[in-house]
Amino acid sequence: FTLDGTHFTVRSPWGSFPVTIAFSGQYSVYNALASITPSLYSGIPADTIVQALARTRRVPGRWEVIKNGQDFSVIVDFAHNWHGLENTLSHLRKVTRGRVITVFGCGGERDRKKRPLMGETVGCWSDVCIVTSDNPRGEEPAQTASDAMEGVQRAAEARPLEVQVILDRRTAIQTAFEIARAGDVVFLAGKGPERYQAYRDKMIPHNDYDIAVELLKEMYP
Repeated sequence: FTLDGTHFTVRSPWGSFPVTIAFSGQYSVYNALASITPSLYSGIPADTIVQALARTRRVPGRWEVIKNGQDFSVIVDFAHNWHGLENTLSHLRKVTRGRVITVFGCGGERDRKKRPLMGETVGCWSDVCIVTSDNPRGEEPAQTASDAMEGVQRAAEARPLEVQVILDRRTAIQTAFEIARAGDVVFLAGKGPERYQAYRDKMIPHNDYDIAVELLKEMYP
């Protein structure tokens, strides 16, 4: 596993062969096998399958790695609940040589009991945690952040953890980039492919990938 992809070997009744995909994580191997198995069974040659998987690229909001000349990595992912965060961040911890800097928020007008669990999960696997907003809807962004911070603070009691609360999501992303060092990973969690932020009386354009690209171009022209 690397940040940029996964290399693995398939062993099957139709033979063994190496596969490379541009997605990282055990779940990505499972997804690939879900395509490989019926393809082999249908008589598609292994070489054709390998070539097709090697060409598979960006899926909006799903482990999107952004590069613009910076010496740290940026990943946008849709992980927006505690088990999604657990799966992605625990894997990220294994393949990151520097710090894991996570930017995340909790959705407004959704189950408040899950917010501390999300915060604790992020805190357990990250070195820097920036709590921000994620579709506040009719709820105050400060309330969702406060609920998440209950869990973050529990994690901070057990291990070293740098914590910031920045309610404006664009500013939170920019701050993460500013503090990132060589070898770090900035993980932008929760919104994935979404193209808006929903507030009580308005919806404003927002896409983590587009904003990350724009900010990186400003920082690394």
